[in-house]
Amino acid sequence: MDQLVAYFDGDLDGLVAESKRREQEDDTSGLSFYRLHVTRQLSEWGSDVAGDARNAVAAGDRDNALKAIDRLDLAVRQLSRIAKQESGVPDYSKEDGNPAEL
Repeated sequence: MDQLVAYFDGDLDGLVAESKRREQEDDTSGLSFYRLHVTRQLSEWGSDVAGDARNAVAAGDRDNALKAIDRLDLAVRQLSRIAKQESGVPDYSKEDGNPAEL
């Protein structure tokens, strides 16, 4: 949870050393819990963003509707990446290696 919060706050750098240590240990015991928790959090967040998109569409605010759709698309891609992770260390980067910005 700390890593997810740090990620969304844009302060993931403070947790890099701990992540590297865990990666070296290849600790996968908490991966199932991590996936379940993060999936729930992203799903709830995605529902909120979908509501924002609906409101923007209803208001005829095309720009904000498109921004919300882009954020939903990124959340779905992140959920897909989380589902495929095999390491015990969460990977929040996008496919290009840069952190995702929701």
